[in-house]
Amino acid sequence: MLLFEQLQASLPHLLRYVRRLEFYSPYRQEHPSPATRALLEFFAKLSLQLPVRVETLACLGHATWDAYLTGLSERLPCVRQLRIQQIATTIMPIGALSNLVALDVGFDAFARFPRKVDPDDDKAPTQALKRLTVRTLSFGALWYLGYYIATIHKRAPLLERIDVIEELENDLLEEYCITDFVNSTSQTRHLIQSMELKVVYWRTIAPHTFHAMLRHCTRLRRLRFVVSLARIQRDALPPLSELPYLQTLEIAFSDVAGGDGLSEILPAFCDWSALEAALLSNTRFTCLSVTLAVRPEDAVRGKTALAGLATLVPALHQRGMLHDEIEDRLEREE
Repeated sequence: MLLFEQLQASLPHLLRYVRRLEFYSPYRQEHPSPATRALLEFFAKLSLQLPVRVETLACLGHATWDAYLTGLSERLPCVRQLRIQQIATTIMPIGALSNLVALDVGFDAFARFPRKVDPDDDKAPTQALKRLTVRTLSFGALWYLGYYIATIHKRAPLLERIDVIEELENDLLEEYCITDFVNSTSQTRHLIQSMELKVVYWRTIAPHTFHAMLRHCTRLRRLRFVVSLARIQRDALPPLSELPYLQTLEIAFSDVAGGDGLSEILPAFCDWSALEAALLSNTRFTCLSVTLAVRPEDAVRGKTALAGLATLVPALHQRGMLHDEIEDRLEREE
């Protein structure tokens, strides 16, 4: 922060080359530290006018960033993409979103008890917004996403795409969360184009409820599953024939270890022949991606296991529609 202030004062011409700004606050603070409060105050007053063209702004950490966004479109007029890792309020302050093209926000359990900065926030325009990304950060957040999406949709007539991302395991998710999400997105479901879900952690959700949620998203184009081997027997894959707009299916195995019998993992996961037939019957489908998250010492065995994937879905492999990848499990856990 001090370095940035010095740069503004002594070498302001260098700011012309800045296109992205990221702010970080400490995680899991019950009460903001003096340093965090100073950072938020600096953030609230920051103004970068032309010829400075900061286009992307990221606010990371657990600070209440959205309470300090008032007048953002005037203070940083060139910002078109905004990410707030953890949102605290229902609606952004007036003047925060009017220039944005893309908004990316995360919700934790406390998002269900939102507070509003101003009674007129619901009327604040977001005329340019075209893409909205919403992330669930805890088990209590999924049910509220639909209401937030609906509120933003009312203010963003040009909204074209919504992405839903589940970032943390939702062991305690209950069926009413799914029901509320479905009911509250009845007017926006056609905009949901991408979903990333750790579905196998949903221990209390029946497969038919999960499948109904996916069918509800009538224009879904990209679907990513994170699969735990501890629950490999679960019926995670939905009837893909009911997702006519699907273009990409990604399956990521999250906890692969050498002792798990890597060569047996993939064949046991599902009926690959039926999966291949369903995907090939969709004229829009372009890619099946499979990822194994392994420890470094198991990387060779992981590659061997993935090599056998081509025999499970030979037609996809021959058409160049199969992608496989080894991921460092230790890096992902960090």
